[in-house]
Amino acid sequence: MAQLPPQISRLLVVACISFPLLGAVQALLGPYFSVIMQQYEVKQDVVSQVVSSQFAGVALGMLLSIAALRYLKARKTLLFSALLMVLGLLGMAYSPTWTILLLSAFGFGIAFGLHASSVNTLLSQYGVAAAPVLNAVNATFGVGSVLGPRLILLFEGYGLPFVILGACAVVVVLLSLRVQEQELPPRPRAAPAGSLMVVVALFALSTFAYVSAEVGPSNWMVTHLTGLYSAFWVGWAPSLYWGALALGRLVFAPLSARLRPSYLVMLGSIGATLMLLGTHNPGLALYAYTATGFFLAPIYPTLLAWLGEILKERSQIFTPIVSMVGAFGPVVTAPLVGWIVKNAGNDSIPTTLTALAGFLFLMLLVTWLTTRNVARAQ
Repeated sequence: MAQLPPQISRLLVVACISFPLLGAVQALLGPYFSVIMQQYEVKQDVVSQVVSSQFAGVALGMLLSIAALRYLKARKTLLFSALLMVLGLLGMAYSPTWTILLLSAFGFGIAFGLHASSVNTLLSQYGVAAAPVLNAVNATFGVGSVLGPRLILLFEGYGLPFVILGACAVVVVLLSLRVQEQELPPRPRAAPAGSLMVVVALFALSTFAYVSAEVGPSNWMVTHLTGLYSAFWVGWAPSLYWGALALGRLVFAPLSARLRPSYLVMLGSIGATLMLLGTHNPGLALYAYTATGFFLAPIYPTLLAWLGEILKERSQIFTPIVSMVGAFGPVVTAPLVGWIVKNAGNDSIPTTLTALAGFLFLMLLVTWLTTRNVARAQ
């Protein structure tokens, strides 16, 4: 099994600060919908555009990471993305109009995608050896996601949570200056075989389904639970969800070194689907949303390690592309869920989110059936 090189230690320090920051912003937006609607006088079916704008930027940033890692190298790429995080967050805090808010969210999304994809690409090229590290690093994303919604309660009024997170992004800038360069393996000259392109497409669709299934509950559980539980528990619901996701990644990190990646991700998707079915029961909904986060936890980092195991050195090309397609998940599904909720009511939220998780399981199953017979890239 490949070993992770010692020079990634400073990269991991940066990731353990930046990933919680990224998680906090992603988890903040959904619970912040009501504040954003009031601040910019937009309606429920429009407010989700801020999520779509951010993830459109995430997708572009992930695509840009392919060239950035090749020509700017790791330190400059992380430094640039951290600076863009600061600008995007301050823009979101002080945007005078709805359009500028969307542009600021898009800019932050570019930083998000560029940074996260670069870190994940540098780690995923070590295949299954990286699975525990990827799970642990992405667990810190969940830690930030727990804290993000808490900022709404700590700071009244619009904008202050983004200012606080912008200050954290300045720390990421300073830490990025100390990152050691890490040479990527030589890029393969030959084009991948047709069968490998099918594999890449399936991983991309699986990631698309995963990000949609992960972001969906975060954005809509507060809307669904309002009126079913007290304001106290509704306010805590997103933090419980993301806390369970962080805990799940820590729990599954050692297991990911022992279980086949395909088995682990499919088991996780089955568990998440069953838990989202449980959200149809008002008495169980809060607990079921929390458990959903736990079962979704290992899927994304393990998917990247699984792809790296199959593609070897080609993963430096295709991991950012797969991640980019995944980032388009909420771009497509967030407005779709918003439209369904507007027309069918809040009671449609559990069914819609369960369908997203079911689609995730289907894509993972097809990916597993396909990759069983595909030779690993040499």
